[in-house]
Amino acid sequence: MVSSGCLDWAARVLPEFTAASGRADLLAYQRGRMAWARGDELEAVSLWRQVQNLDKYLLLQARESQPDDIHAAMQWYEAAIMSASSPGSQAEAMAAYTQELGDRIDTNEFAERLAYLAAYFGPQTSIGHRLQAQRSFSYGNFAAASTEFSQAIASGFEDSETWYMLGEALWKLGDLERAEYAYRQALDAPIQIPKRRPWYLYRLSVLLAQKGRLDEALSFQEEAARLSDYYLHWDYLSVLYAQLGKDEQAQQACERARVLAGVVTTTLQCEK
Repeated sequence: MVSSGCLDWAARVLPEFTAASGRADLLAYQRGRMAWARGDELEAVSLWRQVQNLDKYLLLQARESQPDDIHAAMQWYEAAIMSASSPGSQAEAMAAYTQELGDRIDTNEFAERLAYLAAYFGPQTSIGHRLQAQRSFSYGNFAAASTEFSQAIASGFEDSETWYMLGEALWKLGDLERAEYAYRQALDAPIQIPKRRPWYLYRLSVLLAQKGRLDEALSFQEEAARLSDYYLHWDYLSVLYAQLGKDEQAQQACERARVLAGVVTTTLQCEK
């Protein structure tokens, strides 16, 4: 039996759960932690799926674990994906896993974990296709990745990140027309991951600029800069302003980029 002390601890972790909402969620959460601690992932996930919106706390646990234990963080990201209670939550957890962790661990190890998750969900499910697509992408097999991202979308995994990743794969293959379409679909997808939107806008802007459509590129990059204080978005905005002969705006955007960058980088594109 779970003690009241454990429940009180769980309540601090999950502050939105109060006495008014009952103790079932807290019990499911704590029992899931106990199952997880003894290595019973399937039991933990089964319990955590009973708790609405718990996946965002599992993501928080993953992010807090990253500096000290990258492999523990990896497990928490996977728990969030496996325990997600809605398509939107699952898409957000999947995006966080690949974007926040993928570059920090060995490619082969990451590919193995993606294969493990695909087997857990089933390779022919929508998320199974999504996971296999990410695995192919991580290995540089962009043709297979584009096919699998498309299959994920066709079978219902229609979030903004999946459309974006399809665009990335197509761009790697040199198919700029279809890549542009995929990026635009990412911006209008039925399931959005809001914090990723500035990056989608930036990538579409870069693609349009590469195709010589600077005025169109500028409109998307201006939105990216409005939504984000990441120095890269302001740096690239300055570059576009300069290319369009908007020198005063270019200087202002470059100054903003320098303030945001601080000591992160010594040379910005707009300073070259």
